[in-house]
Amino acid sequence: MKRNFTTMVWKTSYCSIFYIYSGAISKLSNLIHLDVSYNRELGLCGFSNITHDLPFTQIRILRANFLHCDAGPSVTLLCEDIQPLINTSLEELYFDGNNIDFAQTGVPYYLPASLKRLTLKSNRWIQNRYTYCNILGLTNLTYLDISDMNQHQISSDEQYSFCQNLFRIINCEKLRSSLFGKTLNPRVPESCIKGCLNPGRGETFYTQTKRGGYYDETNITYPLNCSTPVPYATNVHMIFVPQNIEQIIMNNSRLGHSLTYTYFTSSNLKSLILSHNQFYSPIGPICNATKLNYLDLSNNKCSYLSAYIFSELLAVETLILDNNLIGNAQIIHDKNIRNLFSMQLQLKHLIL
Repeated sequence: MKRNFTTMVWKTSYCSIFYIYSGAISKLSNLIHLDVSYNRELGLCGFSNITHDLPFTQIRILRANFLHCDAGPSVTLLCEDIQPLINTSLEELYFDGNNIDFAQTGVPYYLPASLKRLTLKSNRWIQNRYTYCNILGLTNLTYLDISDMNQHQISSDEQYSFCQNLFRIINCEKLRSSLFGKTLNPRVPESCIKGCLNPGRGETFYTQTKRGGYYDETNITYPLNCSTPVPYATNVHMIFVPQNIEQIIMNNSRLGHSLTYTYFTSSNLKSLILSHNQFYSPIGPICNATKLNYLDLSNNKCSYLSAYIFSELLAVETLILDNNLIGNAQIIHDKNIRNLFSMQLQLKHLIL
C-alpha cells in the first residue's frame, strides 16, 4: 500500500499526556487535523505550547476538549494562548470542558477569519467585554455552540476526588498569571481595544429612555414591533453575532429570565436552540431574525407568553415549546391567543 504524506491527521486523545513541549508539533508541516482531547492533565499550559506550533502546519481542525479534570478550578484564557491561531487557516475549533470562566480582553481578535465552526461547551463563561470584541469580524463563522455553561455548580462532592492534577493546574496558572494584566498585545488594533472597553458602541443601542407606546414586563402596551427604533426601546437586548452565522446552540446554560425586545445584528441566523434554560417570560419582539426557521424554547419553565412574541419570525418552520408551563399562562384565557401563531405561515412542526 502506497502511503500519502501530503496531509496528516494526529489523534492523541485519551493518552494521559500531561505536557507537550513547545516545538514538538511544528515539525508536522502537513498536519491538518489535531485531536488532543481528554488529556486531563495537559491544561492550558500544554494547549498554549500547541497553538504556538500550529502556524507551521496546515491545520484545519483542532479538537482540544476537556484538558482539565471536571472539578478543577476555573481558569482564564489569555491572548497569548491563542494568538498564533490568527496566522493559521483553521476552520473548526472544538474547545469544550476546559473550566474557562473568563477571557482576556482582545482574545476573539486572534480567532482566524477562516473559522467556520466553534464550540465552547461545558465551560464556565462569564459575560464581559471580551464577549463583543471582533465577534463581527468572524465573517465565515456559521456554527456556534456555547451550551452547558456553569454545570460545575451542581457537581457532587464525590467528583472532587478524581482531580489528581490539582497542584499541576495551580502551578500552571501561577505561571500564566504573570502574563495576565499586562497591556494588550500591540498587534491588537487600538479600535478593537476601545470597542472591547465600550461594548455596544456606547449608548447608541442601550438608551433606556422610556417613551409612550413601549412596555415593561408587567404592563404591556402595544404596538411594539421591529419597526420601533432600537435606541428608543426599553430593555433592548442587542445580540452581537457574526454576519454569516446560521446556527447558535445555547441550551442548558442558565440563561433567562425574561426575553424582551431582542435584536440580532445579523439576519442570516437559521437555527436557534435555547432549550433547558430559564426563559420564564418570553415577551419579544425578536427582531432581524428574518431567516430563522428552527426555534427551540423547550424546557424553560415558561409560564408567561406574549401574544406577539413570534410576530416577527415569519420564516419559522419548526417551533418547539414542550416541557414548559404554558398551560398556566394568562394568554390561554385571553382573546389575544388568536395572534400567537398568526404570522407563522411557513410553520410545519409545532411541538407543545
